[in-house]
Amino acid sequence: WQQTFLNLNFGKPLHLSNLAIHDYPVKIFRPGKFKPKTAESQYGAKAVSLLRDYVDRRVPASQTFDLNLMSRWWIINVLWGGFHGLTWNNQRFYFNPISERLEPIPFDNDPSLEVLKTLSSGFALVSLVNNPLFREFTKKNIEEISYTLNSNRFQDWFISRQTDYAKLLSIDNIQPSSVSLDALKENLERLPFLVNKLFSESPANDKPINWSQRPFLNINGTFTPGIVPLKASLEDFDAPILRDVFKKGKRPLYSHLRPFWFWSAGGTDIELKNLTAHPIVVHSIFFNKHPAFSFVPTETTIPVYQEGSTEHVFKLPIDVSKSDLSDQMQVSYSYQGQRYTRPVFLQFRNHDSGYASQAITRSWFDKNGVLLDYATKTITFPPGHYSLTTSLQTERGWAVELLPGVVLEFKQGARLKVNGPIHALGSEKRPVTFAIESDPTRDLIGSWGGLLVVEANRESLLHHTHVTGAATEGFSERQDAHGLTGCVTFYKSDVQIKDSVFRGLQCEDALNIISSDFTLDHVGFVDSRTDAFDSDFSDGIVRNSVFRNIENDGIDLSGSRVEVSSSSFFDIRDKAISVGEGSYLDASELIVDGADTGVVSKDKSVVNIRNSDFKGVGNALMAYVKKEEWGVAEIHCDNCLFDHVKSIAVEQYASRITVDGEEVSPTPFSRKQLQIAGYTQ
Repeated sequence: WQQTFLNLNFGKPLHLSNLAIHDYPVKIFRPGKFKPKTAESQYGAKAVSLLRDYVDRRVPASQTFDLNLMSRWWIINVLWGGFHGLTWNNQRFYFNPISERLEPIPFDNDPSLEVLKTLSSGFALVSLVNNPLFREFTKKNIEEISYTLNSNRFQDWFISRQTDYAKLLSIDNIQPSSVSLDALKENLERLPFLVNKLFSESPANDKPINWSQRPFLNINGTFTPGIVPLKASLEDFDAPILRDVFKKGKRPLYSHLRPFWFWSAGGTDIELKNLTAHPIVVHSIFFNKHPAFSFVPTETTIPVYQEGSTEHVFKLPIDVSKSDLSDQMQVSYSYQGQRYTRPVFLQFRNHDSGYASQAITRSWFDKNGVLLDYATKTITFPPGHYSLTTSLQTERGWAVELLPGVVLEFKQGARLKVNGPIHALGSEKRPVTFAIESDPTRDLIGSWGGLLVVEANRESLLHHTHVTGAATEGFSERQDAHGLTGCVTFYKSDVQIKDSVFRGLQCEDALNIISSDFTLDHVGFVDSRTDAFDSDFSDGIVRNSVFRNIENDGIDLSGSRVEVSSSSFFDIRDKAISVGEGSYLDASELIVDGADTGVVSKDKSVVNIRNSDFKGVGNALMAYVKKEEWGVAEIHCDNCLFDHVKSIAVEQYASRITVDGEEVSPTPFSRKQLQIAGYTQ
């Protein structure tokens, strides 16, 4: 408690910093070794720096968290009474490299608490309440969740799942009481009133709320007194164990130092903060593998905090160019005459999204004659040649329009991120062209550059658009420095692509569509170095399209429902169509001419194929389980022709293939088929 009082910023209004959160390290869950030139470490550094900058109040919550998911997470925790998981010390987040935002992960939820403390101890939520977009999402999500909760489909699912779990728990003689659906509805019914009351009492600006003077809500819909301020001394706490400890003169401190080291490509710094009321003497800071070498002068004294001074925070730039960065750094110090050795936590700050500022972006538009219509929030590229060497992103809600004859070059791995719809409206004689020149050295792990469309509020259109690659060099990583697999990516953005071609692209996916609805009509994918088209968690149609000379998969589906018709696949080095992770494919009038494998269904996916031809294919049809948590897969192929095919149908035990209604018997996989299924290298 002494340490807590010392670091509560001395009586300022209760806010994030008063909880001394900035003295705790931001930790990566199961981090592994830190190797800056790998994608995993690169995204870990981005994630930590984003949360670190928010905790240290360098960036606002609205630029740190996915507002929509934070809103849903809050509502669902209230719905179930899982308030314990909303407190700052129980929060975990997933860093989405596409949106560059943190998404909440449910963790350590405890439904036993009766009081809704979500906004008294709710770390990020406190900072989001004033945000207009967060309020908009919250009201919309309450309506949406209410609709789901009252639907017959949800009620049937809810009862079925409870019954299944009760049977499972009964094996250990556990007889849990059932959760009442009516109780959930009652909790949700109270929420709109409480939210409206909270929002109406919150200031309309970005100033932090003084939560020590503001009421918080309870689940009964009444307002209770505000947070009780921390007492000035431990004698005021009714805690006999704590009183006994302090009466005996013991001073248990969780930590004496805040021991951080901050790494970046531009330089590395040590930062030690004295958290106590006594000076601390640092003897050495070293890596485990080289304990004799210290990064700081021996016997460095860090004084106690004095108002108006920052001397209690010791900072020093260090050179780690010859060190193993995955090694654990340690600090040896003395406090009150006793010597300690503690780990120094690797941290990152000054989050860099990889995109230029809005000022630079607007300057580029102005310099290159790109038109901005502030009334309609539309950015228009007139016909002409444009060269982009720096990654830019548009403001949220702005549309981008490219007129016939536009040639937009993406050089040195540059990317354009559009936070709204894009309309590339070419014509047959004057197409819109995206020419992509990658940079394998950009940001340590390389960037293939290209186009990213994120959370557009209207459908995007690519008509008579040519996307061409200008580099042939491959990449060691499957994601680039922006965390993307696609040269062209649509994320939560519906899109229609017609009369277009993707040629010579070296990205992991020439086109990647995620959590979106799509239509691909008369689209060609030619000379892709890896996958041509990847659909993740999306619904769509592919028709009248051609896939030719593809190094990996022609179409790769994950968690998607897709119709493919009147489309051809020539010279595919891996699978013409790969269907996985609970996907559904309805295919008709396919031509697969030259492929290692025709169509694969795996991991609880279902494939229906009609009136299709397979020629010169190693394995025409395969069904198996690659990820055990999903389950068996199936393929049904009716009126299909097989010519010069090594294996018509190969299925793993329990998976299912039928050809013209006849069951195919399961067969042991050959070594080559095991490699295709991902079981061996």
